[in-house]
Amino acid sequence: AISREIGDEFIAHGIEASRVYVLPQGVALDKFYPISREDKIKKRANIGIDINKKIILFCSRLDYRKGIDIVLKTWREIEKKHSNAQLIIVGGGSQKYIEWIKKLIAEGSNIKYLGEVDRPTVYYQVADIFVLPSRKEGCPNVLMEAMACGCAPVVSRIGGCEDLVKDKDNGRLFSKDSCEEYKNVLSELLDSEAAISKYQSKSYE
Repeated sequence: AISREIGDEFIAHGIEASRVYVLPQGVALDKFYPISREDKIKKRANIGIDINKKIILFCSRLDYRKGIDIVLKTWREIEKKHSNAQLIIVGGGSQKYIEWIKKLIAEGSNIKYLGEVDRPTVYYQVADIFVLPSRKEGCPNVLMEAMACGCAPVVSRIGGCEDLVKDKDNGRLFSKDSCEEYKNVLSELLDSEAAISKYQSKSYE
């Protein structure tokens, strides 16, 4: 099984526990890795991102299961409190969410929407925080890739996310479906440069 949650489901369906092993898929560390501050400055300049901004990255499919609605519902309050925060959204999906993003941008929200990209690595590398408020996951590749690139993760307390992120050790967890808890956890992290740095270092480990 690729996560403890899926392993538990196998056992619940009658497979002997002694025959169930959790083996998460790996990530190519020659492709996904953290970069120096100097390289981050250069890469941000190359793609038009302010080095002084705190970059929150959502990189996944734009659909309900992935929790993009939670990211969008809470963004206005987050950026009102944290004027130096910018949200970068990478991924295609439901036109409903694309239009919602465009509406927020038109209203002045500090969001950069990039759609689908062939090589998301650079966005992991220049981001400070990676958010994934999913409602269901196995062992999410995007989370492993983001952590390998040194992002501080903020993810929902589900499945494979809990296997990868230990709350207040190498990232932050919040209750699935809770806009309020997601907003508070992300806001607390944005208030603490020390916590961001700690989780960035620990996530790569």
